[in-house]
Amino acid sequence: MTHLLSEKESLRHKLLRLKLQSKGESSDNSIPTLLKRLTRSSLETNRNLDKMGDDYTTLLAQKETMQKEMKESKRRLALLEKEAVRRNSEMESMVSIKEYLLSWPILRI
Repeated sequence: MTHLLSEKESLRHKLLRLKLQSKGESSDNSIPTLLKRLTRSSLETNRNLDKMGDDYTTLLAQKETMQKEMKESKRRLALLEKEAVRRNSEMESMVSIKEYLLSWPILRI
């Protein structure tokens, strides 16, 4: 009975070792194992680089859009500031005309 248990445990360990070797995760540093690790690592790095490139392109497009919006907002702000200055001077002119007219003794009621 103990022989069967030890055989079962031995087979389990062998199966685990073979599984790790097939993934390239075993503790041995043989060339096939290193190649598997390097291949997996380079594929992961390549995927990350592609994702970063896509993210960069997206961010660049967003930046361009925001810059256009900011330029348009600045243009509108300049127009509104000019309009405010024009209206203020117009209002001051109207107030001074009203004050001038009110200063005439004939027009006082």
